[in-house]
Amino acid sequence: MDHRDFLLDDLGRRIQSSTIIHLGEYALVVRRFDTAIKMPVVHTYDADTSINVCRAQLRQEQRIYRCLQPDLRQELQGVVPCTAVWGNTIELQYMSQGTLGQMLESRGVPSLPLQRRWLYQLAIGLDSIHSRRILHNDIAPRNLLLDDSLNIKFTDFGVSSIVPKNEDMHDFMDGYNCSMWTDLIQLGSVFYAILGGQRSVVNIYPNHGAFAEYPPLDTLPDVSHMWAAGVIEDCWNPRELHGGAREVVQRIKNVVSYYEDLEAGCTNLGMKRPR
Repeated sequence: MDHRDFLLDDLGRRIQSSTIIHLGEYALVVRRFDTAIKMPVVHTYDADTSINVCRAQLRQEQRIYRCLQPDLRQELQGVVPCTAVWGNTIELQYMSQGTLGQMLESRGVPSLPLQRRWLYQLAIGLDSIHSRRILHNDIAPRNLLLDDSLNIKFTDFGVSSIVPKNEDMHDFMDGYNCSMWTDLIQLGSVFYAILGGQRSVVNIYPNHGAFAEYPPLDTLPDVSHMWAAGVIEDCWNPRELHGGAREVVQRIKNVVSYYEDLEAGCTNLGMKRPR
């Protein structure tokens, strides 16, 4: 039995399995023209209790999007645009090139220009999210989407937290030990995946637990051979980043500028460009 054949939308209509982009534990995403619609998982045979849990989870994500985009006509840089919030659904811009995880799995290591662009866009995106006092809490290749032009954006705020206005972002930790610093550790892990063309190996939720933990530095992989090694190491030791994601943006700029100057010098001398 294929459980996709028994799914209902928010109005009680059966969903065509061919329209489903993603099916998770609490929510599914279906495509309708140029829109991706996220809604609770509801099967024809589900008990009311199960349905209410899924709907509560979706409503929490709606609250996050209202913080990220108080005016839905204005997009937030680096975040998949939300176009409508109604009932128990969230409407998002359809991202045609799928997830970063799918891209890395099918194509391997991206080109150097694409690596540089993605690291920069991701750092800007996380800074935008934190500027709205939101912790993402689940930054991973599966939760980063690509558009037609291969621009990368954050999505899936299902386990995100809102930092109260009376709390300092730098000091705040939610009920699951998540903070802006754990977001940065996860960001560094995604950077590692992009530069290595492989799955991320750093997990802040050991043994599939609910509570975040800082991974011991001596268990992290060697990145010394990567052009953004310093940036990744700073993300993994984020207390060095007093400016948070905004400081990561500047450090990426500095590293890219350094390599571009070096490449220009090598070209002028007729030497091979460094990798």
